[in-house]
Amino acid sequence: MAGRARGLGRIPGTAAALVALLAYSFLQVALYGAFGPAAASLAAAHLGVHAQWWEWALGAWAVITVLGLLRVDITGKVLGALTAAEIVVIVAETVSGLSSPASGHLSVAALSPSAGRAARDPLPAAPARAAAGLRAQPAGHLV
Repeated sequence: MAGRARGLGRIPGTAAALVALLAYSFLQVALYGAFGPAAASLAAAHLGVHAQWWEWALGAWAVITVLGLLRVDITGKVLGALTAAEIVVIVAETVSGLSSPASGHLSVAALSPSAGRAARDPLPAAPARAAAGLRAQPAGHLV
């Protein structure tokens, strides 16, 4: 923030710092507002815990506040453990999805360069064809 004041001048630099502070504060409030309902629905569906969304948001705020007050090395270890758990969940979901796909079989045909019309149609004609298709649709029936 001090760099802004030196480069822009005192008044515009201070104003830029306050705008940034306000924007980050609104972002933080919005993220708690997004986390609360998501955590509430996931906990109700998978853990059988039925708490209000604001309780989850308040709990997240408390955990983040405590971690912010602790030493950086402790917070870093917690963040490292959460990142490792996230990677484990991603790998488990990927393996689960590949071992039992929704359609019953795994196909890589869509990855082939010659799949569908891609090999026969030149790329520059695609936007013109798409625009022609949009004009040919009756009003209110766009796909």
